[in-house]
Parts: sequence; C-alpha cells; structure tokens
Amino acid sequence: MSTNTMPTKTKEKTINIPVNGLTCLHPSKRNPDKMVCEIDIDLFEQVNDPGTLDTIIRNARQDYKTGNFKTADSAEDLISDLRGKYED
Repeated sequence: MSTNTMPTKTKEKTINIPVNGLTCLHPSKRNPDKMVCEIDIDLFEQVNDPGTLDTIIRNARQDYKTGNFKTADSAEDLISDLRGKYED
C-alpha cells in the first residue's frame, strides 16, 4: 500500500442520500459489480445541511492538493486499512 504523509486530520462528514433521489444510469464498464448513478441534488439538499456537498468537495480538493491522502493497491489493502482505524 502506498502512503503519503498525512500532516492534518481530515474532518469526517456523513451524508444521507434518499433512495428516491437516485437514478441508476448503467453498470460500470470497468467493474460490472458497480453502477453509475445520478443523484437528485434538490432531494439531497432537503435531507442534508445546506452546503454539505460543497464542504465535502472543498475539503477533498484541499486534502488532495496538500497530499493528505492514502492510496491502496487493492481493495483488500483499502479494507484492511479502514478496519484498522476503527477496531480496538
């Protein structure tokens, strides 16, 4: 697993996406186990705090610019890393 230095802690944010706000467009060509979906932003904004999506995108862009991220070589590496953070 490749690791970049993570000098600052990323603020975690949870969002809710209403099921009736999702429209599945087509299966992913690269990975048949995934779907490409469209999110109805109006419904998204009804169930989330104003600016939630803007905040998430802004923070993600800032983290990427500053190198505050990790990369994984496989799904198993990613899952292992994520489990390690939340297990005692």
